Amino acid sequence: MLFNKHSLIGILVTMNFKKIFLVVYPIFLIVGFLFFSRFQQVEEAAKWVILKCPFHFVTGLLCPTCGMTRSFIAIFQGDLHASIRFHPIGAILFLSIFIYWFMLLFNKNVFPFLAVKYKTMNAWRWSGNSILFIYILWGVYRNF
Repeated sequence: MLFNKHSLIGILVTMNFKKIFLVVYPIFLIVGFLFFSRFQQVEEAAKWVILKCPFHFVTGLLCPTCGMTRSFIAIFQGDLHASIRFHPIGAILFLSIFIYWFMLLFNKNVFPFLAVKYKTMNAWRWSGNSILFIYILWGVYRNF
């Protein structure tokens, strides 16, 4: 049985997102750091990324997230300046995901001042919507 409660897929399906994220995120960080830190240049490391941007392939335009992979690779290599140069929101997104993981791990609100004015999830939704809006503006700006 592929989907019974004792198989790997069955266990992953029954686990909630937070538990999976708590386990997978540190593995992602460790593997990313170990793999990408061995390259001298970000462009050299980016050649190893299997998935290419389908939006750019079909339209020839840069999508709002073009450069995000190179930005994350630069973070793994410890080069914050290059990360911001490849995609300005890459470092912010990376830090936001790390803070979210930290909050889930310790079940704490890292920024208590957010809870005073807003509920924590409303603050995260607001910041997520802001990032989405900035992405759309960035995508339009970089193509025209």
